[in-house]
Amino acid sequence: MELFNNLVLGFSVALSMQNLWFCFIGVLLGGTCASKTVDIAPSRDTCEPLRTRPHPRLAAHQASPPTA
Repeated sequence: MELFNNLVLGFSVALSMQNLWFCFIGVLLGGTCASKTVDIAPSRDTCEPLRTRPHPRLAAHQASPPTA
């Protein structure tokens, strides 16, 4: 009986309105950003504000030309 009570408690938490709302937002944002990786997004800059920028020293190091 304790197992059944724990399952009911888990589903009541998982199916709360707040968790369902966060799930919806995550699927919406994830689908939008994932579609950009396979090049079917309507805009190339759809997820650009969501991406983090590299550290300036790291960006400068990656942009430097190779040395011979």
